Amino acid sequence: DSVTVTVLPNKPPVVNAGSDQEVDQGTIVTLDGSASSDPNNDDLEFHWSVWSSPVDITLSDTAVAKPTFTAPDRDDISYYVFLLTINDGFMDSEADHVRHDSPAKVTITVLQNKPPVADAGADKKAYKGNSVMLSGTGSTDINFDGITFEWSSGDSVFSTDSSPYFYLPGDLSQNIEYTFLLTVTDDEEASSLVDSVLISALVDSVAPPDVPNVYITAEHRKVIISWDASAEESIDPFSGYSDFEGYKVYKSTDGGETWGELKIKFMTSTVILLAGDQ
Repeated sequence: DSVTVTVLPNKPPVVNAGSDQEVDQGTIVTLDGSASSDPNNDDLEFHWSVWSSPVDITLSDTAVAKPTFTAPDRDDISYYVFLLTINDGFMDSEADHVRHDSPAKVTITVLQNKPPVADAGADKKAYKGNSVMLSGTGSTDINFDGITFEWSSGDSVFSTDSSPYFYLPGDLSQNIEYTFLLTVTDDEEASSLVDSVLISALVDSVAPPDVPNVYITAEHRKVIISWDASAEESIDPFSGYSDFEGYKVYKSTDGGETWGELKIKFMTSTVILLAGDQ
């Protein structure tokens, strides 16, 4: 008996340069030819080249499946076309390079420069005579451009630092608020929308809790005094959080003309006074 084995000729590899992309200026772009294949399961070699480009482009490595490059800064939208050829060790891939939709080509669209985003930080409170640091360090630029800062108050420029200090007057007689506006500008002279921060200058460094609403109920041989939680929930204007500690209850026997010594300090919101309590 005999058997005939027919060895088919090598077939060319199938190239796939990946999907077209839209990217922002300054971003790292990754080309992707990893979907390329070979019918004979041969190992593939990659060769990337620039098909068309308005400026010089340098790929990180032209002989890998996924090379990278940095999207250039341009005044207008721009297009970059890359050509991928693969080889299985015997022959190159076959593709119609002239066709716009050729699988061997990929188009990268680099969008126009976008303006940066200003972030003036969270509102702050401070005691008169102290300094407050403004902070624009949260501002960003999607194109990774450098940015400059301009802080203003009213019609005048206050500072061009990213995090300037503002000194609160020490002779304030009442609380006052200052508003600062931040604008950031990138290397392409595109400016952000304005962001603002409110600085509250406080005359007193501490403040008492809000006065609760008190309710009194008289029953047989006792009086029930209760109140709501408004004092416990009140926010201190300096610290910015609730720093409630407790209640103090005093008793008067002459209609409030004079008050006796502190009877009790506690955290509950109800007191029961029995008949005969002094």
